Amino acid sequence: MVEAWLILGDFNTVLSINDRINGNHVSQSEVVDFQACVEDTGMGLLNRKGCQWSWCNKRDVTDRIYNNINWSLENSYWFMQYSYVEAVYDNYGVSDHSPILLCTKVTRNYLPKPFRPLIVLLHEEEFSKIVQEVWAQKITGYTMYLVWQKLQILGSRAKGMNKAYNSVDKKIEILKDHLQKVQKGIDNDMFNNTLILEEKELLMQVEK
Repeated sequence: MVEAWLILGDFNTVLSINDRINGNHVSQSEVVDFQACVEDTGMGLLNRKGCQWSWCNKRDVTDRIYNNINWSLENSYWFMQYSYVEAVYDNYGVSDHSPILLCTKVTRNYLPKPFRPLIVLLHEEEFSKIVQEVWAQKITGYTMYLVWQKLQILGSRAKGMNKAYNSVDKKIEILKDHLQKVQKGIDNDMFNNTLILEEKELLMQVEK
């Protein structure tokens, strides 16, 4: 029977070329085996908080190296049952490694409102570009984890656009800009019935 499980600790290897600062440059050949292992075993990274780097040699500035070699990995069954569990990377203390702390208790007093993009965003070129950029990102892990991570990133980046369209001031500004364009069109074609009707509709919306 397949069960929910996770594995965490010092793997002594990086997962991507961006998991080291200073020291020897990380080559693709250095990460390919670990990436393949994670994908083959159907694992994904737990949501992470705390220290950005899990290992530091604690030397002087010129010789100081930071690595991500301690990992917290979960399978898809763990994710479905315990998606609220976070891996907290604590301060190093006297060690070179950041301790990984897990809390399996839900202490939330409220649930945040889920992000719901406005329909108008789907017609925005900027939103389409954000979707393309997010979906093109390389994320290692099982399929459900990849989709969930990309949706989280997309929601985070699109919240600003959502908020802007949700505000009354922004709505009025958009309507007035549209009205100005229509009225410029009428100035060039004074008896254009389509533009005149559109002007009336926009004036009613602005007044409302």
